[in-house]
Amino acid sequence: MNHQIKIVEGPDQGKVISLTEQAILVGRDATQCHLILTDEEASRQHARFSRDPTGSLWVEDLDSRNGTYVNEKPIQEARKINKKDRLRIGNNRFEIDETAATDLSPASPLVAERGSDGIGAMKKSEGSILIGRNPTNHVVINDPKVSREQARIDVYSGTCYVTNLSSHMNTCINGKPVTEPTILPPSAWIQILEYQYYFDGKALLNCQGEVVANIVSIQPVHDGKASFSKALKAPVQGVAILRWLIGSILALIPIVGFLSNGYRCRIIKNGQGQEFQLPFWQEWSSLFFTGIPFFVIRVGYYLLPMLFFLLVLFFAPPAPVESWLGLLGYLRGWLLLIGVVSILVAASIVPMALAIFADTGMLREAGKIEKAITMIRWNPKQYVSVLCLLAGLWLILGIFILFFPYAGAVAAIFGAFYIHSVASLLFGEYYSSWKTMADQNRSW
Repeated sequence: MNHQIKIVEGPDQGKVISLTEQAILVGRDATQCHLILTDEEASRQHARFSRDPTGSLWVEDLDSRNGTYVNEKPIQEARKINKKDRLRIGNNRFEIDETAATDLSPASPLVAERGSDGIGAMKKSEGSILIGRNPTNHVVINDPKVSREQARIDVYSGTCYVTNLSSHMNTCINGKPVTEPTILPPSAWIQILEYQYYFDGKALLNCQGEVVANIVSIQPVHDGKASFSKALKAPVQGVAILRWLIGSILALIPIVGFLSNGYRCRIIKNGQGQEFQLPFWQEWSSLFFTGIPFFVIRVGYYLLPMLFFLLVLFFAPPAPVESWLGLLGYLRGWLLLIGVVSILVAASIVPMALAIFADTGMLREAGKIEKAITMIRWNPKQYVSVLCLLAGLWLILGIFILFFPYAGAVAAIFGAFYIHSVASLLFGEYYSSWKTMADQNRSW
């Protein structure tokens, strides 16, 4: 069963989003949320909708300022909902529509690791963490009253669910028996008889605070190669051509060009989600206000190198030579070379800074040069291959403009945004692959 979430009343009336397999965030944060609200009563990341392995729809309040209401009652924990329920977030009222059933994707695989007390056997799982008496389980409870397979934890759409597998023994979450797949929120306790395990959002811990099982979503395996063909085709597939043309035109207009910057931020997010397509042009105010810091980041990185280059160009000691190569025999030539190199270095770092901003929405994070450099050093071969492709595209565009001045002027308008779109998808993909490896190797 697919679900469609529609705002039927409030400042954002008419907005609709479909939920099939992936969880969606609802809130005011244009860089993180899938359904973006303009209502000031809503928090930046207000609530999350997700589907469990049976296809049922759940809603969670994400510690919002004003709460999430189901049938005018605030929810304190994840709650299953259906099309008869009426939801409210701030001044917006939501309705749920159900459409034709579709096959669900399997639950995301997990990795379970052995805890320090030896209770949890560390092994790879095909899609679940098993708890019970069976010695092959990930978390083993040596008690004859516990079933051989007592409970299972699945990750689906980025959310953990607990299923009770025992026919004679309850598995509880915070004291409530689990009768169907139920969301396991962070800071919750799983209880089986007198055995209790605390879930901190990343791992199961026993009562002594020792990790008995780490739960880590397996991300797609990256082979260190960029998806060039997908990215190159994305702006020219179907209706995406129209979105590309709109971005190209808007990018030319002063101030209004911030819309294109915000749109590029969304393209990067698509690349980070392995979605090689151009997003819809919607939430124009959000695009504009996202585009401003997006532009500021680029200016911030290029400002010093450009100032240095211009100062050298206009004020450095003269060099009486007839060729560019001859400049290297003078101080002016070396200073200009340093300026050019510094601009190129900034150009290679900026894409990762923009990707960080697209993921976090924070200017401060995007300004961490050492973090961007660390990301580049993670897989320099892939990164350089992307830079080489983009350099080739700019070179082709430049040659076309040189030989066909009038047609080249038009090509420059649309070609520049095409190249920016391809770059956004590829650097978004690179950032996603880096983040996947960082998450899998991080010590929780």
